Amino acid sequence: MIAFLRRLVFGTDSGVPAVLSARPTADASAGAARWTAPVAPVSVAAFGPDAARALLEERVGRIERLFPASAGGDARAVAASFLEQPEAAIRQLPAAAQQALALTQLDEPSMPRLVAAFERDPSLAQALLRHANSALHAATGRPCYAVIEALGRVGVAGARQAVLSYSMEALICRPGDPFAGMSRQVWEHMVRTATIARAVAPGFGADPDEAASLALLHDVGKLMLFDRIATLRSEWRREPVLPSDALRVLLRELHEPLGGLSMHRWSLGETAAAAVAMHHRAPAPPGRHALGETLYLAEAVDIAAERRAPLDLDALWQVGRLGGSAVRIEAVLRQLAIAA
Repeated sequence: MIAFLRRLVFGTDSGVPAVLSARPTADASAGAARWTAPVAPVSVAAFGPDAARALLEERVGRIERLFPASAGGDARAVAASFLEQPEAAIRQLPAAAQQALALTQLDEPSMPRLVAAFERDPSLAQALLRHANSALHAATGRPCYAVIEALGRVGVAGARQAVLSYSMEALICRPGDPFAGMSRQVWEHMVRTATIARAVAPGFGADPDEAASLALLHDVGKLMLFDRIATLRSEWRREPVLPSDALRVLLRELHEPLGGLSMHRWSLGETAAAAVAMHHRAPAPPGRHALGETLYLAEAVDIAAERRAPLDLDALWQVGRLGGSAVRIEAVLRQLAIAA
């Protein structure tokens, strides 16, 4: 059953990109040496809402070509529903989370307003306190119980991650959801990827806090897809007919553009939208994108670790057209006890 869920969640039969299941070649160290010089990140082409929607339209068209109306009607209908009702298909964050998230993106957020936003929703406040008392922040070993103290401990970036964690968990807590197991796997994968992204981000010239925050969101498009199918089940008053191969294709094709559109719906900006919408780098976008490259590698590392598959950094660098320092990142992965 676990293997079956992995095939659906990760979109491949093995659950692991091909470059992770290949043994390192004899000249892998020489290959890695070709990528030791840090490359200054440059901005990618603007990736606004129109670009995200165009990517979604392209992917929906691909699904329609793969599934004829006679055999894959429900798969086509699920995909098309995101174009017909984009606002309804992508959930907005809870009101308190929206307010708190908007404040964390200001250059100098008002602390009283931020405290009030977290105290407005007890569940959101609890998420912040859990984050502040986690091993990442509780260096003193002394627990904190007040929102203002927690904000002082984690800072604005930590507050943003607490909001995102709370919001993502809210998406997977739907009683009776038949996709609950897969949603939980997606969430756990994003949490693990966030830890890895934070560690490897400096090797790409990316901000560790931003990388961790986006890693918590990089597969949110899958959660949006599960949520949409559940909604359509109620609208259609029947179970959608989605064989495992059809669901796998929907996950593979739609989760990136849906993630990009979600970033815009939540006002997280073009940089976040580009990173999430193209984190598989297939094909790799032109120019450098430090956060997108960080997400690509962090996800590949987590999947390889979960599958206990060998990790070929040289292959990842070439397939993903990565910049940054492979040698520096390899050292970080060894510190995390992840073989590279």
